[in-house]
Amino acid sequence: MVNFGVIGCGKIGTKHINYLKEIDGIRVLGVSDIVPEKMQKASLIVNHPAESFLDYRDLLRSPSLDLIDICSPTGLHAQMCIDALNAGKHVLCEKPLCLKISEVDRIAETAKKNNKKIFVVKQNRFNTPIKILKDALDKGMFGKVYTVSANVLWNRRPEYYKEESWRGTKDLDGGALATQASHFVDMLQWIGGNVKSVFAKTERFVHNIETEDTGVFIMKFESGALGMVYYTNCIYDKNLEGSITVLGTKGSAKIGGEYLNKIEHWNVHGYPLPQNMPSDDPYPISSKHAHVFREVIKKIIGDEGASIVDALEARKTVEIIEAVHLSALIGKEIDLPLKNGL
Repeated sequence: MVNFGVIGCGKIGTKHINYLKEIDGIRVLGVSDIVPEKMQKASLIVNHPAESFLDYRDLLRSPSLDLIDICSPTGLHAQMCIDALNAGKHVLCEKPLCLKISEVDRIAETAKKNNKKIFVVKQNRFNTPIKILKDALDKGMFGKVYTVSANVLWNRRPEYYKEESWRGTKDLDGGALATQASHFVDMLQWIGGNVKSVFAKTERFVHNIETEDTGVFIMKFESGALGMVYYTNCIYDKNLEGSITVLGTKGSAKIGGEYLNKIEHWNVHGYPLPQNMPSDDPYPISSKHAHVFREVIKKIIGDEGASIVDALEARKTVEIIEAVHLSALIGKEIDLPLKNGL
């Protein structure tokens, strides 16, 4: 039995609790939020009596907790991760891990010092179409890959930013790339390999916020392939597209759907899709989070074969996002690894 404490009882934290309470081997025994109403509501969702704390540091003092699940605004992740690790707890953190690679390094050092594990939620890696794509790429079935790209054409209404004061701020939100599109950055670096350089342009077109709401950037991979990401949360009325496209000398594929859960195009030499393969991922979106939580448990009990994103893997996405913002700021191509961040 792994006992969880959840920090942040907003939309994401509440979702996590609803997933966690259905998984054998997990108990949510503590919740924390600075808004009493959210905290109290969350404490009533769990299947076991849960303590409630307005100050997350009081939650960390609970001796019954094994792991802290951090679902707070991104800008708070780093310090909360470090405090939890120093309190002797394992940590699971929502994406992105934080906003700067210097923060990731501090988190990783703290985890090592305390002999504790840090995990990051990247549930889209468990999507059936993504697993098929990754398997074909790993087997070299696409031939020489020359382009990987992502379109994140989403909608966020003005009310979205009015609901929570931290949204759209540089220090806590980090921008549309960090908050809305970071899963796609993770996918591209996971399937495309190490990134050599980034060149970006970003703008704020629609929303009255501190950060960008639209951007486009080009990546040069160490393999020689090019990557392109076009992201925005300004699409009229509702989400239009969230997709990843891979082009190689022996194949092409496009994964789309609402959450990268649909194969929209597949033409790969020597790698046909299963005849009974459904057009959409047959497993519900919530099951991907369940996969993440189950893999976390495996890792904690010592299963080295568990598939879960750790701090060093999550660092790659944070580095690309930081490089994008730096490139857009100074108008130049940024080489990776990043030597001096923002």
